[in-house]
Amino acid sequence: MTSANGAEDYTYSDYFIGRNEFDGFASQQIMERDGAFKTRTDMLASKVGRTDDWLIALNFSSTIPNKFNPLSLLPVNIPLKVFADVGTYAEAWDRNANLDRFLFDAGLQLSLFKETINIYLPLVYSQPFKDYIQSTIPKKERLSRKISFSIDLSNFNLKRVTRNIGF
Repeated sequence: MTSANGAEDYTYSDYFIGRNEFDGFASQQIMERDGAFKTRTDMLASKVGRTDDWLIALNFSSTIPNKFNPLSLLPVNIPLKVFADVGTYAEAWDRNANLDRFLFDAGLQLSLFKETINIYLPLVYSQPFKDYIQSTIPKKERLSRKISFSIDLSNFNLKRVTRNIGF
């Protein structure tokens, strides 16, 4: 259920600014598939929630009303959202598995350009994600390295953009 990165896009179905990057901002891009969790565990040999069998996930997002959205003070409309993901997978249900049966993450989401670019900041997550973050990311870098983003060009409409520019 951990988000897939560019190296895992073996069909080249998505656009990646850093398809094979392993560190830096470009490496934080995700694909929303395989459970679509926003928390990454890229440095593990076996990512959290990885399965070759089955998984079930629910993904939710909702816009924060303007009266609670601190970004509504800006002259540009930037909708702030909350997101939540919850799911389970086959290996967690094996008889002798010592795994959490249900995983979750939740946090803040910025959606830009009609949801073409989504930026995620996970704030709460289940213990396996917490253990990963605490053991692999230095404390001073945790906030910035927890951020992930996705680019979905299917939401981008060039005709709408050029019409608004005046072409």
